[in-house]
Amino acid sequence: MQNDGRTAANSTAPPFIPHSHLPDKVIKHPSATYICTKKTKAGNAMVKRRSYKAAIKKLRPFVKGAVAGTVTAAVFTVIGAFLFNIADAPSGADSVMAYVSLGASAAVCGMFFGGGRGKNGFAWGTLGGLAMFALCFAVTLISGGFTGTEFLPKLISSAVCGCIGGIIGVNIAAER
Repeated sequence: MQNDGRTAANSTAPPFIPHSHLPDKVIKHPSATYICTKKTKAGNAMVKRRSYKAAIKKLRPFVKGAVAGTVTAAVFTVIGAFLFNIADAPSGADSVMAYVSLGASAAVCGMFFGGGRGKNGFAWGTLGGLAMFALCFAVTLISGGFTGTEFLPKLISSAVCGCIGGIIGVNIAAER
């Protein structure tokens, strides 16, 4: 066996590694990780695998908005229950408090939706308001309290409040 100068006895150089596994060109993208290569006619190219972190980053304002809107609706519902327990409320006050609770939660959700995206606050806020309406509507259906009498007015008011919240959210995000 011949000694070609790469034995451990007389060399401190690293062992020989063939370069066939290294890519010829690297494709750069901020939200992708490159961990494997693919043989092409031009040579080896890196295959990009999208990271789940980019998807989570895009969904973050929607999750935050849904959680914040739900917490806002719960807080306003508890405040309304305390007010009705302490004071003798008129007959239509529960409906008014339901509109206030839904409107506030839709506005907060719209602020997160619109502010998180940073543009199109009108559209994203309306979507946030409709998302809060859908969530509250689902809870109403599950609890068995759906009568159908105020479906359309609550839908419209939550969309309008969410739209206003989305516009405010975009303006707040633009100031930062």
